[in-house]
Amino acid sequence: MVKGENGVFFQNAHITILVLRRKTGSDMYCSLSTPNYVLVRHHRWHAVRGKDKKTFYAFTNIRRPEGSYTCLQMHRLLRPNVLTDHANRDGLNNQDYNLREATLSQNGANKSMMKNNKSGHRGVMVEQSR
Repeated sequence: MVKGENGVFFQNAHITILVLRRKTGSDMYCSLSTPNYVLVRHHRWHAVRGKDKKTFYAFTNIRRPEGSYTCLQMHRLLRPNVLTDHANRDGLNNQDYNLREATLSQNGANKSMMKNNKSGHRGVMVEQSR
């Protein structure tokens, strides 16, 4: 397979790796289970940094019925109507084993440590003296 913009970089019976273009022009790679490729192949995907400024996700633009566009993450296309969590915290790994159904609480517990963390432990808040 030939590398191309938003094209298939590698594919076998189990895994498909897509090349995603960033806004800066650099390439990133997104993996998904090959049986799911039929769901994503008609869209043009690009890599976008998440709200935490560390994790990247695969996004595409979807046209709404009224004609406007909205952004859609690949894992939400693969698991519609289900809150999905990336088990290994890699937003570009959309393989079946890495996507799991999660509650908001479970999803929040799988976040990495905040950069303003003072305790050195995830989920621990240091009380400030007044």
